[in-house]
Amino acid sequence: MRSSARLLELRTRHTFTIARGGSAQWQNVVLELRDGDLCGRGEGAPRSYYSETPEAALAWLTARGASGSLPAAPQELQRETGPASARCALDLALHDLWAQRDGVPLHEWLAARYGLRAQARWPRTSFTIGIDAPEKVREKTLEAASYPILKVKLGSSDDLALLAAIRSVSKAVLRVDANAAWSVEQTLDLSSRLVELGIELVEQPLPKQDLAGYRALRGRISLPIYADESCVGPDDLEQLADAVDGINIKLSKCGGLEPACRMIRRARELGLHVMVGCFIESSLGITAAAHLAPFVDVLDLDGAALLAEDPYRGATIPRGEIRLPQAHGIGATPRASAGA
Repeated sequence: MRSSARLLELRTRHTFTIARGGSAQWQNVVLELRDGDLCGRGEGAPRSYYSETPEAALAWLTARGASGSLPAAPQELQRETGPASARCALDLALHDLWAQRDGVPLHEWLAARYGLRAQARWPRTSFTIGIDAPEKVREKTLEAASYPILKVKLGSSDDLALLAAIRSVSKAVLRVDANAAWSVEQTLDLSSRLVELGIELVEQPLPKQDLAGYRALRGRISLPIYADESCVGPDDLEQLADAVDGINIKLSKCGGLEPACRMIRRARELGLHVMVGCFIESSLGITAAAHLAPFVDVLDLDGAALLAEDPYRGATIPRGEIRLPQAHGIGATPRASAGA
């Protein structure tokens, strides 16, 4: 099995801003595993918030390929250590390769391999509106008019003004994500207004380590709360079970599909709702995550839809509806400009 890793440069149509800052330029890693005529592909999104860099992720993947010590099968992935985004790229490429060998779409392979129960009706994905001036937020909302569910990034100097700007032009279902920018008091102060505005759920209102704060909100806010930054991998679920209503799984955050599937199964046992989210990623990473759609409650898989130019073809999300490629494995393929 031959491997090839490289950096992937991405650019969003608008500067994508959250409470911690923003950018229009993003750098991910891509890995290809070739076995005869088959090619398994994976993408990872290194982010500085998780103490990762694209260069370190690429170096790890390159070293693993050069050493000839790549795992041969998905069941070996639990032994992997290294940057989560790099492990994610390896994990996706390996799962892609094995599902292709077995001649089935990835979601069918995952259901059989990890004992996941598929739903007949898949959730729709949200489309994200990043922090900006109210007039710009209104323009972005109009651009996203075809999406029935919007996720609104908050943690600005006037979050209610941003929500009012959106509500002035949209009746879409709204979800909000403060990216750990609020305190318990701010969350409580805003909660009644969020209910009036028809907000469906609140994602990561508090700092990631403030589990006591999350427990203090229980029973005092009527909106469901989902943990994102507080939920990195499988080891975080036990401590979150009595603190939040749901978790947000991101493949590049937890290390790929193998840990993500373990998280889904354990979350179900603990009575937690499950969201699958993303970073800014191409359709390679987004399509891999979209194969988890049959097994979860909430989706936020718009990372490729935010791009100015997507270097891969794969899943699409017209009106928020997940449409997977008709292919074995992940089913994402590079456009001509993306290289082999």
